[in-house]
Amino acid sequence: MIPNRKSSLRRSITLGLLLFFSLQLLVGLFYLLMSFYSGQESVHSAFLTMQAKEYLLAKAQDSSVVTPRNPSFSVYLSTDEMPSTLSTIAEDLSVGYHDLDEVDPFGSGEQTELQVYIVDIQNIGRHYFVSRIFEPDDVNFMRDKTLGFIGSYTLAAMVLSFFFIWLLRRHYLHPLNALIDSVNTWDFSSEPSQFAKTYNKGDLGILARSLDELSQRQAEFLRREQNTTRNISHELRTPITVIRSTLDLMQMRANKNGEHENDNQLAKLKRACDELEANVYGILYLGREKHLDNEITEATEECRDIIQGLEEHPAWNMSYVELDIENGIVLNCQRIMFRILVGNLLRNALEHGEVNSIKISLNSTLLSIHNTQQSPLEDIDENHFGLGLDIVRQICERLTWRFSLTKSGVSICAKVTF
Repeated sequence: MIPNRKSSLRRSITLGLLLFFSLQLLVGLFYLLMSFYSGQESVHSAFLTMQAKEYLLAKAQDSSVVTPRNPSFSVYLSTDEMPSTLSTIAEDLSVGYHDLDEVDPFGSGEQTELQVYIVDIQNIGRHYFVSRIFEPDDVNFMRDKTLGFIGSYTLAAMVLSFFFIWLLRRHYLHPLNALIDSVNTWDFSSEPSQFAKTYNKGDLGILARSLDELSQRQAEFLRREQNTTRNISHELRTPITVIRSTLDLMQMRANKNGEHENDNQLAKLKRACDELEANVYGILYLGREKHLDNEITEATEECRDIIQGLEEHPAWNMSYVELDIENGIVLNCQRIMFRILVGNLLRNALEHGEVNSIKISLNSTLLSIHNTQQSPLEDIDENHFGLGLDIVRQICERLTWRFSLTKSGVSICAKVTF
């Protein structure tokens, strides 16, 4: 089942695209503004240079031309008296064009932007062409045009961005969310999916066909699993029932004839038959897709009953056994599954190696079986310790219990935390 976050993908992609287009718009605006200010400086420089050349040309033709002295354009010779502040600034300037920011050339206390164009004429000396920045009409016109272009660019970029996002949502995100809803509501246990019939275009069609193929493979696997489980249930339970019935008849005949020399062997065969039947039941239980409802299990009584059934085991009689089982322990699980778990743990403890001692502990949160060996056992872990522990591990996973197996020298401890 896909998490129910219907619009999270759509929201993430939409926000990502909005962020991308916003950054693109800001970068474009930055370059436009830089171009505008750079062009503005070029216009001012060209305008001052043009005025200077016109003045020099007019002066060469007519020496009586009046030297302009106004805020927008002033001409000073090196021999002329300039305002003190302007004179101090001009002395440090070289020949050429200079753009001075925030100066007070006339000592009026008003900071302004000043342009100075210096020309050195032979036999006459330096000419200082000074202009304060006043926006001429052509510069204002260019600025208005630039700002208008910026506004048009911004509007066009926003319209195209939202149109692109709308197309993306309509042709990709909405169908994708519809496919997610179909996946969430489809009952895969009843029949394979058929998403490709509805979603058959482009990349979404490829995804839908892949989901259908996966659903078909899953349905075939479940069908084979159900057939295998049914075959195991029939083919194994039938001979087990026959064996149990035969053992019962043999026991009845022995009791009737007063023959008891084979009672121990018959008891072992019955226990083996019970263990086999329990393991088959456990395997079938673990193979089910749907779990059976749990029941109240008297864990203390079941544990003692299992221990009593193992008292005739040869390793049991040769070992020191310590029991620490609390009374009244009740667990919410299948009774047969608890018996399989405890029985397999105990049989593994008894049948692997030469057991020296066994301690069995049970309380409301923990079952532990601790045994010591006469000599260390190699290559023992919870993943390679026979079918018994593998079933124990799977039962714990099914019941959400935690299973652990630890080894330290001759000491081995299996723990199940409820």
